Amino acid sequence: MSNELVTLSLNGEARLRLYGQIAGAMEKKGLNCADWGELDLGFELPAGWPIDNDAQPTLAQLVVIAHKLGMGIEIEDLNMYTKEI
Repeated sequence: MSNELVTLSLNGEARLRLYGQIAGAMEKKGLNCADWGELDLGFELPAGWPIDNDAQPTLAQLVVIAHKLGMGIEIEDLNMYTKEI
Protein backbone atom coordinates (compact mmCIF):
# COMPACT_ATOMS: atom_id res chain seq x y z
CA MET A 1 0.00 0.00 0.00
CA SER A 2 1.16 3.51 -0.79
CA ASN A 3 2.15 6.12 1.78
CA GLU A 4 -0.17 8.56 0.02
CA LEU A 5 -3.24 9.61 1.98
CA VAL A 6 -5.29 9.61 -1.23
CA THR A 7 -4.58 6.96 -3.86
CA LEU A 8 -6.30 6.32 -7.15
CA SER A 9 -7.45 2.96 -8.38
CA LEU A 10 -8.38 3.54 -12.02
CA ASN A 11 -9.02 0.66 -14.39
CA GLY A 12 -7.33 0.67 -17.80
CA GLU A 13 -10.28 2.22 -19.60
CA ALA A 14 -10.52 5.05 -17.05
CA ARG A 15 -6.77 5.75 -17.24
CA LEU A 16 -6.89 5.95 -21.04
CA ARG A 17 -9.99 8.19 -20.94
CA LEU A 18 -8.26 10.49 -18.43
CA TYR A 19 -5.10 10.54 -20.56
CA GLY A 20 -7.20 11.48 -23.59
CA GLN A 21 -8.87 14.33 -21.68
CA ILE A 22 -5.50 15.68 -20.54
CA ALA A 23 -3.95 15.29 -24.00
CA GLY A 24 -6.91 17.10 -25.56
CA ALA A 25 -6.58 20.00 -23.12
CA MET A 26 -2.84 20.20 -23.84
CA GLU A 27 -3.46 20.32 -27.59
CA LYS A 28 -6.05 23.09 -27.15
CA LYS A 29 -3.37 25.13 -25.38
CA GLY A 30 -0.91 24.47 -28.22
CA LEU A 31 1.21 22.08 -26.15
CA ASN A 32 2.74 18.85 -27.38
CA CYS A 33 0.73 16.16 -25.57
CA ALA A 34 3.66 13.76 -25.90
CA ASP A 35 5.88 16.09 -23.85
CA TRP A 36 4.71 16.42 -20.24
CA GLY A 37 7.72 18.65 -19.62
CA GLU A 38 5.89 21.46 -21.42
CA LEU A 39 3.53 21.66 -18.44
CA ASP A 40 6.40 22.39 -16.01
CA LEU A 41 4.70 20.27 -13.35
CA GLY A 42 7.58 19.96 -10.88
CA PHE A 43 7.17 16.17 -10.91
CA GLU A 44 7.05 13.31 -13.38
CA LEU A 45 4.13 10.98 -13.82
CA PRO A 46 4.81 7.28 -13.24
CA ALA A 47 6.80 5.77 -16.12
CA GLY A 48 4.08 3.34 -17.19
CA TRP A 49 1.27 5.88 -17.16
CA PRO A 50 -1.39 5.40 -18.52
CA ILE A 51 -0.89 1.76 -19.62
CA ASP A 52 0.53 0.15 -16.45
CA ASN A 53 -2.05 -0.57 -13.72
CA ASP A 54 0.68 -0.05 -11.09
CA ALA A 55 1.50 3.42 -12.46
CA GLN A 56 -1.40 5.40 -11.01
CA PRO A 57 -1.02 9.17 -10.65
CA THR A 58 -1.84 10.65 -7.27
CA LEU A 59 -4.80 12.94 -6.73
CA ALA A 60 -2.35 15.73 -5.88
CA GLN A 61 -0.63 15.25 -9.25
CA LEU A 62 -3.95 15.38 -11.07
CA VAL A 63 -4.90 18.57 -9.20
CA VAL A 64 -1.66 20.21 -10.40
CA ILE A 65 -2.27 19.05 -13.98
CA ALA A 66 -5.88 20.28 -13.87
CA HIS A 67 -4.76 23.67 -12.55
CA LYS A 68 -2.08 24.04 -15.24
CA LEU A 69 -4.60 23.22 -17.98
CA GLY A 70 -7.60 25.12 -16.61
CA MET A 71 -9.51 21.90 -16.04
CA GLY A 72 -11.70 20.67 -13.19
CA ILE A 73 -11.87 17.28 -11.49
CA GLU A 74 -15.10 15.39 -10.92
CA ILE A 75 -15.11 12.47 -8.48
CA GLU A 76 -17.95 10.07 -9.22
CA ASP A 77 -17.18 7.40 -6.63
CA LEU A 78 -15.20 7.49 -3.42
CA ASN A 79 -14.23 4.93 -0.81
CA MET A 80 -12.56 5.41 2.57
CA TYR A 81 -10.66 2.74 4.45
CA THR A 82 -8.68 2.36 7.66
CA LYS A 83 -4.94 2.76 7.17
CA GLU A 84 -2.54 0.81 9.28
CA ILE A 85 -0.23 3.14 11.19
